[in-house]
Amino acid sequence: MPDVSLHDPISGKYKFGFDSDYDEGASSVGYAFNEEEASVEWDYFAERQARHDMMEESDSEEELQPCKRLDIRCKGLPSNFRPQSSLDFLQNIVKRNVTSDLKHYIHTLRRVQQYMIPLVLSEFAFLSMGPTGAGKTSGYLIPLVNKLIELKEIELRGRKGPVALVVTHTENKIKHIKELCYRYSRGSSLAKYFTTKEDMEKDSSFNPNYVVDLICASAPVMVNVLCKYHVPLKWVKFLVIEEFHFCATNSEYMERLMALNNLLTAHGVAPVCMFISAIVPEEKMFDINFMMEMAKTRVVRLIAPPMLEELSVSVLPCKSTRDHCYWVLRLLAGEGVSPRKTVILVNKPRTAHFLTLLLTYQGISSTYITRTDSLLAAEDAIRQWRTEECRTIVADYDSLKDLDYGFVELCILFEPPDADFCSFHKRILDLSAKLHYRRRLYILLDTELDAGAASCVIEFLEKINQIVPRFLVDMAEAAGDPSRDLEETLSSSHSES
Repeated sequence: MPDVSLHDPISGKYKFGFDSDYDEGASSVGYAFNEEEASVEWDYFAERQARHDMMEESDSEEELQPCKRLDIRCKGLPSNFRPQSSLDFLQNIVKRNVTSDLKHYIHTLRRVQQYMIPLVLSEFAFLSMGPTGAGKTSGYLIPLVNKLIELKEIELRGRKGPVALVVTHTENKIKHIKELCYRYSRGSSLAKYFTTKEDMEKDSSFNPNYVVDLICASAPVMVNVLCKYHVPLKWVKFLVIEEFHFCATNSEYMERLMALNNLLTAHGVAPVCMFISAIVPEEKMFDINFMMEMAKTRVVRLIAPPMLEELSVSVLPCKSTRDHCYWVLRLLAGEGVSPRKTVILVNKPRTAHFLTLLLTYQGISSTYITRTDSLLAAEDAIRQWRTEECRTIVADYDSLKDLDYGFVELCILFEPPDADFCSFHKRILDLSAKLHYRRRLYILLDTELDAGAASCVIEFLEKINQIVPRFLVDMAEAAGDPSRDLEETLSSSHSES
């Protein structure tokens, strides 16, 4: 195995004892730099072409095509429609709120949000279906809050509208919407009113002259709020129906929404309707005809593919570093394995250098990015990975934030992080933030040295509904984790599968 200590930090290359042009005892005193010779020796374009040739040689099998991204399925989009890929449309106060919150920082819009935002801004009725966590609520709330603030600023003081109504089926959803809405509208004069059934019974001090911009309540409470507090219905311009997947035929939710629809129709109001739904099986599908009746116009349909439901996680046992390397080579260059866009995560930069050297030696186009890299070296590594000059990038956990979270098919945890593994759950899942299928995540664990991380890995597998392997339970028991009944966890995982 090559000695990683021979890595030259200046040239970025590895020097070995069998290299004829390398002499450890040679002195560099009196060396004169020649610019012409240096430009001939270091031909960037030739080096780049060599990388392309190497990649083509390793990926020359025509039958092994890399899998493609599943994009948003659309129906009824307006002509000349273009997705919104940036946050340039936001008012300054909203943009500051969206980009300054370190805990919930939005750096790029998810695919479903890129489709929802132009529809909200252009006031088109639409249905957005997608898995939990796909960004559907933020997808309509960010442009809606931005639009309400913009309208409020250009209207005269004391205006009466427009008003946005957000209807939910469960009251837990109200808490989520309330948190997001307050975060996006912080520092503005936007008037918001969130209420539950319990609040409705206690609160009797609502001022009917109070100008409300947004009202959020469950379906049965919403009708009572509009009637009790004499909200001017003629100003209702937006109607968001959250949790629309509960609106099956003859359901209680459908009856409540029908009462709300009748109330608005009686006053001659036809707001822009936005229907937000989770992905449901065909036998539990909501009533399409009722949706069209509420919208009173054509409804654009957006369907985002499943996310975590299509993520497959495997935990592989290892007894030595050689086993770790064997699994990596087997997953990337094994017989019958198609080339995939891959991220390998390690703890130390030295390990990243070693793995990159090993993969390159095996003919796998790869590069690395670590916390010790210079800015230019890190940017070059990211560029090579984004342009697929190198389909595999080895990174330490500290460099996760620098990776492009766009298109990842395979993620390998060469070793568990030295820090708390639970803190990396979301960031590891976000490596496939753009919707994709056939995604794989492999976690390599040393059965002796990594016993302390076993319980965290089990918790991670449970969160995303994956099967817990038997050896992982044995590792956690050997580590002496008294906080959970692991046998019960194992049996429940097998029963669910």
